Amino acid sequence: IIKKPFNQPELLAQIETQLSKAKYVSRQIEQISQRVDKHGLQTKRFFLEKLEALLYQHSLPDQNTYLVYAAIDNIDALKEQLGLRNLANLNTQVENYLASHHLIQGNGCSIGNASFLMLVYVDKAEDAVNVIQKLQQEIGQHHWSIESVARNLTLSLGALELQQNNNLDEIITKTEQACLECMAAGGNHVKWVETVQEKQEVLESRIKSLMKTQSFKLNFQPIINLETDSVLFDLLIRLEDQEGHIFAPDQFMPWIDSELEGGSAELDSWLIEQAVTEINRISKERHQPATLIVKLASSLSQIVGLLPKIRFAIQQNEMVENGKLVFALPASVVIQDLNKAKQVIESLDELGCGFMLEKINNTEAHIKVLNDIGKIDFAKINASENSTLQVEALMNSLKTETDSGPAIVASNIEDSSMLAQYWELGIRNFQGYFIQRPGEECHYLAGDEH
Repeated sequence: IIKKPFNQPELLAQIETQLSKAKYVSRQIEQISQRVDKHGLQTKRFFLEKLEALLYQHSLPDQNTYLVYAAIDNIDALKEQLGLRNLANLNTQVENYLASHHLIQGNGCSIGNASFLMLVYVDKAEDAVNVIQKLQQEIGQHHWSIESVARNLTLSLGALELQQNNNLDEIITKTEQACLECMAAGGNHVKWVETVQEKQEVLESRIKSLMKTQSFKLNFQPIINLETDSVLFDLLIRLEDQEGHIFAPDQFMPWIDSELEGGSAELDSWLIEQAVTEINRISKERHQPATLIVKLASSLSQIVGLLPKIRFAIQQNEMVENGKLVFALPASVVIQDLNKAKQVIESLDELGCGFMLEKINNTEAHIKVLNDIGKIDFAKINASENSTLQVEALMNSLKTETDSGPAIVASNIEDSSMLAQYWELGIRNFQGYFIQRPGEECHYLAGDEH
């Protein structure tokens, strides 16, 4: 807001500040853009992080998902015939063709040396072997133009059906090896990686066994304010077996009370102890206070019982000086007993802890909770489950006293277009694989490193 009469030096200073912020945000969006060419496949980093995220989630209900490693056959001979410049042109044509194909829809990346890694989606009613074989044949029948001369080429493909908990590096290696074996056998073919699908009851038995041995590990995922560059971290809990297979909470939480002694309250107790230890370690390493967000699994009544444990852990570790814990609960839990939730939030505030309300949707019940809950630090919206119109309506429904309102966090940000849309709504805090994947280290790769 600028008022007349203008103070010229002050006006120029304000303009320079706003321009600097705009340039900074523009650079951040560029650095984490998902594509180099809007017609091509995704960047390698973006695609691999998206693939890793997919391995921890359930597949689409009406489609099966396949990882395909594709390579242009006889690449050395083509290089000799065409030269590097024309070969690069041919590589771009193939990449754009694959990106636009209805089975792929841009979900893939260039690996280099005329090779590509892609996700292929096939309806469950269709025969995937025939569908991917047809894709391979279509490429062989296509005419590629080099210096106005039509040329043919063939691709070798290695393919594998994705399953939950596949190890990322392992499946990439297997599909690449299948592709190389296909090329060595003369190329122009699809070779499938043989996988044995783990039966659901075997998978569940493995998860239950890991829970009984408390094979938990922690991951960190940043929430970044792109205007101020301030960062806080979600503390994410996972199960991990000896082979490095990771299980996300939605896979093991259904058995938490039956398989873990003490149930969700015991899990939260462990998590609180770990959070206090980690926040001290991180703050000392960085020589500045850190903020960690702890997602609680307990009921509101159980959390009331955990408050003395939180107090003791904070006092014993002198955490007040080293950082801040922000406890998070989904809106669906808070709705069940708003008054008790308010008491918990007040008690946490007395201990120097913050509160985040998450998994918020544009529903009348969630809007009412946001308006009635009182002062909280953060409200998190899942951007992939709410359209920008829904989020805009939700924000407009909140109280107008924005000075005391929570900071809005948009999570599950998938690309630069989505980020820009939520930025236009006034949101400044973002989280998602697009921003940065969860990792074992608590750090944010800002600037050129990102």
